Amino acid sequence: MITLDTILEQAEGLLQSRALPYVLAAVAVLVWWVVSAVVGLLRRGRVEMVDRPRRRLPLQ
Repeated sequence: MITLDTILEQAEGLLQSRALPYVLAAVAVLVWWVVSAVVGLLRRGRVEMVDRPRRRLPLQ
């Protein structure tokens, strides 16, 4: 079973390891990916809600 002590030990080991910059970079990429997905969904929802007239090219 996972306890708070084991989580703290793992965190201390991670802070002392050489892989910390890579882990932080992976977390930053994951956060960026989630935020961009949520923003994309919100934008798509707004576009579908607003019914805009189509722009037409002038005929010449």
